[in-house]
Amino acid sequence: MSLHEIWASTIQVALAAWMLYNQLGAVFVAPMGVVIACFIGLVIVMKFTGDSQRAWMAGVQKRVGLTATVISSMKDLKMSGLSVAVCDFVQKLRVEELVAGSRFRKIAIIAALFGYIPMLVSPPLTFAFAQRTLDATRMFTSLSYLLLLTNPLAQVFQFIPQLLSGLACLGRIQAFFAWTAKYHSAYHLGGTAAQVQASYYEIRAKLKKTPIDGPDGPMIGPDELDDTILLGGYLNAVWPAFAQALSQYLNDGSSDGLVSQFQQWGAQSENTFAVYNAVECADVNWPRNWAKWQSDTVHVYQTAPFEAWDNAWFNAACAFWPVQGPAKPFQVNGAKLPPVLMLQGTLDAATPYAGAQDAHKLLPTARMVVVEGGGNHGQSLESPSDTCVQNYLNTYLATGAVPDKPGLVNATCAPTPNPSPLSPGGRPPYPRAWEGFAPPYPPHGRTPHKSRRPPRCG
Repeated sequence: MSLHEIWASTIQVALAAWMLYNQLGAVFVAPMGVVIACFIGLVIVMKFTGDSQRAWMAGVQKRVGLTATVISSMKDLKMSGLSVAVCDFVQKLRVEELVAGSRFRKIAIIAALFGYIPMLVSPPLTFAFAQRTLDATRMFTSLSYLLLLTNPLAQVFQFIPQLLSGLACLGRIQAFFAWTAKYHSAYHLGGTAAQVQASYYEIRAKLKKTPIDGPDGPMIGPDELDDTILLGGYLNAVWPAFAQALSQYLNDGSSDGLVSQFQQWGAQSENTFAVYNAVECADVNWPRNWAKWQSDTVHVYQTAPFEAWDNAWFNAACAFWPVQGPAKPFQVNGAKLPPVLMLQGTLDAATPYAGAQDAHKLLPTARMVVVEGGGNHGQSLESPSDTCVQNYLNTYLATGAVPDKPGLVNATCAPTPNPSPLSPGGRPPYPRAWEGFAPPYPPHGRTPHKSRRPPRCG
């Protein structure tokens, strides 16, 4: 569905309602009431779309990144006797990913249901309340107008979740831009978030025209830049190094910083991507019509450009994958679990706060420590660490004790402050727990799966 079809469909609905009024009189209010009720229901459902998709995608990335790290260190794990424990942990991440994905799929199904209810319910409801005599001519004419009224709504209602889910991915990147603007005197990328964003897209444009070369050909273009900076949505400890690398490239013409950050955070191995495809493409029934991928991404890009095309190309193999995923997602029952400690920031984009609260409701034995105003992904991995969070975590690991306050928020902590800018040539103290987050840098300085991509619109 194209963006132009949305406003065209709105005009079609208005004209169909007017023609239906001429045929049946005031009873045309009946189908419009159904439409309005479904629209209100859709608005309520859409409040959860962005959070649920971010949680799903974050779960996928977290599990695949850990899997790649485990594969690269398999010999060491077996020698240390940790292979079984690590296998159980990876399986746990997979279960969490499926739970997060099922929530987003349920929302998509509900949105589709709201789209088709007017088409199914409006005709019998309208004719039931009709006060005029319905001969064959008037009945079939009215039925045609009803179809003109309801058909476009089914398409519009199903497109809205895709649009909103793309918009939801921008929040934490905008926070990075705002932080960089605060230190304009250090980075000279702009004094406002909008100016920093403009500088970022200026850098993307330069990389699109002239990619940074590696030992074996072009290494960093706009796509690889996005893949690298995306981690800033997970962890604010990388913000100083990212801002410094962007500043050096734009203001000094030096690509050393971008190459270093790409090698550490953005590069992905061929094996990692193969494992990702094997799992992701068989997880759900992806659309098989490439025209739909193209159309959806074009329209998402207009309002959420940062990850629109990168995400589409990253998952593009799923449009042609030979194995289709199951129709029903795996269900997890947490009623018999021992006490569970949940650590959650209210501004975490990868595992959003609203989704964490829903997960809390599904885990009766869980207790949640909420970091109010915290946006990092992985509250216990921060550097410098959050003493309040660490105290709850250490107590739980040592004794199994969890906060006893009732409700969905069982304890609160203040967030750690945002990082300070780097001095020239400085290096931020990354949390050691994040060192294995990005898969190992591939040989010869290339990301093989991306080198074969066709040109992108983004």
